[in-house]
Amino acid sequence: MKIIRLEAENIKRLRAVDISPDPDHHTVVISGDNAQGKTSVLDAIWLALGGKAAQKDNPQPLREGEASAYARITMDSITVTRKWSGERTTLLVESREGVKLPSPQKLLDSLVGALNFDPLAFASAHPREQVKQLLEVANVGFDPDELEAQRKQLYDERTAVGRDVRRLRGALAELPQVLQGVGGVPDVQEARAAYERAQADWDRKKALREEYHRLQDEINRLTEQRDAVVAEGKAIQISEWEVTNAREVYDQALTYAEAAASVKERERVQLQLAKAEAEQTNLTTQLAELDAWKANHLAAAKMPVEGLSFDDDGLLLNGVPFAQASGAERLKVSLAIALAQNPQIRVIRITDASLLDGANRQVVEEMARQADAQVWLEVVGDGGPLAIHIEDGEVKG
Repeated sequence: MKIIRLEAENIKRLRAVDISPDPDHHTVVISGDNAQGKTSVLDAIWLALGGKAAQKDNPQPLREGEASAYARITMDSITVTRKWSGERTTLLVESREGVKLPSPQKLLDSLVGALNFDPLAFASAHPREQVKQLLEVANVGFDPDELEAQRKQLYDERTAVGRDVRRLRGALAELPQVLQGVGGVPDVQEARAAYERAQADWDRKKALREEYHRLQDEINRLTEQRDAVVAEGKAIQISEWEVTNAREVYDQALTYAEAAASVKERERVQLQLAKAEAEQTNLTTQLAELDAWKANHLAAAKMPVEGLSFDDDGLLLNGVPFAQASGAERLKVSLAIALAQNPQIRVIRITDASLLDGANRQVVEEMARQADAQVWLEVVGDGGPLAIHIEDGEVKG
């Protein structure tokens, strides 16, 4: 699908352009001096088709001083019209018969500036929000939310103090009345000291009694344990010679076992080695086959540009690393790759087409024709007799 007609007005540096590319050519050359609007022609295509990404790349699509703009692109089967009016943008996609198609790209609302008093928004706001807005409009000099927060803090503090007041009043009511004129009362400090001495003596006596019973139980337990140890020692009948002989037999058995284990481990390792060597040989064969397969396919591959090839380090152009090729060569190869790998993309943009000489432009035209694509070339200066020359935002000549 290619562009049959591009109409744009007041987009970036454009005043008004109406471009119908020559259907006999697959390249559209947009020429002009710097800052005249040729880039804006290509941006108009991107803005009309690109959606959110295009709007992000071009946050101010309107020409300076203008309030509205539009871009309309007529292609083989659809027409896309995007309009800007102030900070609003609308999108319309129609079929070739003029039928409006559903689900076009969503509209993007502009960012809301500083908050202003809006009567409609005020009428539907929460009551607390209505009060806040009304006080802001009246310029009373305070924030109602801060004032409410201070009031809540004082109210909570008062509630806590109130609970203490009620608790203390209840405690006071439960205390007995103080008797007046009562004499002969013992000294409190002396009575307390005498009580503490008596209680300490009684606690010490109880502790000593408990310690006596514990020690007696421990003596009984240790006596029983001693008698059991003596009986067990008498029951065991063995000599030191028997222990020595058993140790020698054990050491000899351990030596034989270790030798047998070593023989078995050697056999296991030998089997693993043979298996690994066979796998290594097999993988070496597979690698050789893979390298041969790769070489055959690379040799038979149909590259989009003559001289384009690959090696383990990357892309080569005529045997030279692609990064070392000239700018025009890299641009030409990139175009060829884009055409080959994106058959559904029929509109391609080249912004540095001034790097292409006449021969390279012919290559681009031929490649675009073969792929049934349309390449828009931006050229600084004259651009040639077939170029669409942009001057001061309009098509000239």
